[in-house]
Amino acid sequence: MIDYSTLTLGEIAKIEELSGLSFKQIEEIETPMGLLLAALVFVVKRRTGHPGVTWNEACAVTLEEANEILGLNAEDDDDPKDESEPSEPTTSPTSSSTSG
Repeated sequence: MIDYSTLTLGEIAKIEELSGLSFKQIEEIETPMGLLLAALVFVVKRRTGHPGVTWNEACAVTLEEANEILGLNAEDDDDPKDESEPSEPTTSPTSSSTSG
């Protein structure tokens, strides 16, 4: 996921220029928008070792690739269904009772 607090002012300005949205509007968007995603991909790729990426290359990225680049598919990491520990207590009721 993009950490907006680490974006430079130049990157924010570029995202606003390319997407046609103010930075405040970007935070409130509920549905993906092509220009916004392309602008985010453009900036993120430049930050992550691809300084020569062009606007046209960013626009050619598929939605699936954009989600991967932007970390939007990372929700699988926090899936509570992947817990390997049992949900039941590890001690049995007879072993915890010592009175008899």
